[in-house]
Order: sequence, then structure tokens, then C-alpha cells
Amino acid sequence: MPLTQHLTRLASVAVCVAALGAACKGSSKNQASGGAAGQQTSNAGSSGASGSSGASGSAGRPSGSGGSGGTLRDASTNDARVNPGQDAAPKPQGKRCVVHLHGKSGRGGPTSVSGDITHVRPDGNAEGWGGLQWLYFPDESYNEVRGIVARAITGAACGAVIVHGFSNGAAAAAKLHCRGETFGGTIVGYIADDPVPDHAVESCRPAGNEIRVYWTGGLSNAIAGWDCGPSDWTCEGGTTIGIARYVQLLETNAARSIHSEHREYASPPEYSSWW
Repeated sequence: MPLTQHLTRLASVAVCVAALGAACKGSSKNQASGGAAGQQTSNAGSSGASGSSGASGSAGRPSGSGGSGGTLRDASTNDARVNPGQDAAPKPQGKRCVVHLHGKSGRGGPTSVSGDITHVRPDGNAEGWGGLQWLYFPDESYNEVRGIVARAITGAACGAVIVHGFSNGAAAAAKLHCRGETFGGTIVGYIADDPVPDHAVESCRPAGNEIRVYWTGGLSNAIAGWDCGPSDWTCEGGTTIGIARYVQLLETNAARSIHSEHREYASPPEYSSWW
């Protein structure tokens, strides 16, 4: 630096100190920390990238306070489908009921009460394997299923309802979920218990209710592309899509049933935890 410029700068500093005192010193300190502020901005950017790149990163967590937010629950226990930053809809209140949808060849049964829960067991809408089944396609048949469930709910004066379907009934329950059926705001959630994993869940647009899929592994032949016709299975689309694709379309996971063969999970924990 030329001598004249150096002397001019020293004179400016002297004037600043004389005129402003501590204020001038503060200004000098802010200038000196400018580099650190820039580094902090850079760190914030890399933190965001890190959070979005990992499955457990903070970017996807519902925020409780600041960036760290709340802790994500494991998928196997993440019952409520709540968007981060949004409040969960209030759960239905009133008389608690479970509407059971039997499997193919089964039938409904009398209404019963266990504790504070009323269990309603309607008959399916079509014949199948010497008993009844739930025929949930095409739309005309689907509307029959919907009507049966609606009448079961109103007939028992239910205010808060879990629809629990098993096997063929589970596939029907999953389709009701995907069609966004709330039955007048009474639905708490749907349980698809060892479902036939068919195409009924494609284009799934639920209303935000709870959904649980239980899987025994007993329907291991129901892989993607398996032809339902030779075994007389009731499958929308004529083939199964496999359980992995099925739960993906439902935006949930397959929870392990207490059974290892194709049997109904008679009293799952959702009967206590979902209300």
C-alpha cells in the first residue's frame, strides 16, 4: 500500500475512535465476524442436505420446535397418517363398534358386546365357496358392500367404528379405505387382516383414517402376477400384486400377525389403541 493511503487510513481510524468510541469498535467487530457468518450459512445448507438424504434425517420429521422437531416413530407403530405441520383430525366419538367383514365361504353372525365395544358381523353380498363372500367390484357390487357396512353402522347406532376385514373381507375393507369411505364421519380406521393383495388398492385416495395391514405369510402364493382364476380366488383385476406392492399403495407397512397360517387375528391391539 502506498504511504499516502496508509497514512489516510490511520487518520480515518483515529477520527472514528474519537467520534464514536465503543460504537466504532462494535462496527469493526461485526466486520471481522463476517467470514464466520458466511460459514454458518454454508453449514445450514449442508445440514439441510444431510437431513433430506437419509431415511432418518431431520428434514422429514414433524417439527416440534425448530429444526430438530419431534421424533419419527418406527413405521410398524406409526398408526396415524398425519402430515408434518398439520393437526390430526379429531377422532370420532360415541358408541364404539367393530364391523367385521368375514372371509370367503364365511358368514356374518349375531351382534355381541365385549367391554365397551360392540361387535357387528354382517353377511357378505355374494355367494362363494359354499358360504358368502364380499364381492367389491365392479362398482355396482362395491356399492352393495358399502350399503351393507353403512346399514351395520347405523343399525347398531355406532359413533366410532373400526372396520376389520379378514382375507376376502380384508380386501373389501382396504378398498373401502382407498375410496375414502368415512360413513358419516364415524370411521376411526380400517384393519386389513391377511388380505388378498389384489388391484383394488390402486389409485388409493383415503380420507386420512387409520389403516393397518396384518400379514401371516399364509398367502405366500399371492405374488405379483399370480392368476386368481384357477383357485377361484376373488381378485379385482384377476391377479394378485404381492403384499409389498399392496402395502406400498396403501402407504403403510405389513405388520406381522400373531398367526403364521391364514387365520383371523381375533383381537388386535388396535381395538384398544385407536379410539
